Amino acid sequence: MHGGQALQSAAEAGLEAAILWLLENGADVNAQGGVYANALQAASYSGNENVVHILLEKGADVNAQGGEYCNTLQAASYRGLENVVRILLEKGTDVNAQGGRYGNALHWVAREVLFYQYGQSSTPTGMFTDVTPHRLVEIKFPMCPQISLILHTFSPA
Repeated sequence: MHGGQALQSAAEAGLEAAILWLLENGADVNAQGGVYANALQAASYSGNENVVHILLEKGADVNAQGGEYCNTLQAASYRGLENVVRILLEKGTDVNAQGGRYGNALHWVAREVLFYQYGQSSTPTGMFTDVTPHRLVEIKFPMCPQISLILHTFSPA
């Protein structure tokens, strides 16, 4: 049984009993496809910490790529879900993972702060090519919880 779409839907909705039932009945915890690419990304986006823990305990790949947010860290960062970001970082998510519209989670969070704290309505092409943790500190970039967590674990590629 593939069960990817059902598992992803249950993860997004936070239906713990349904998730456990699907997994016990053969659903693939890492099945790919759909908007979120996989159940862990759906749970990371929705912010249900218990579901994130369940999926990780059942073998979900914390570094799986794909979907609208490219990976779990970007999905959680998009929503500003500090606790989910922390869980993913503790489980070894790759903060350097490339992909998605903004390149990686650090670039994504930097874009969000620029847009929402400074009211910029557009992002010039290549704007984040020189964003590094050291550069953000150097320009006294305002810290939000996601940036702080990512900066403390970011490893230059």
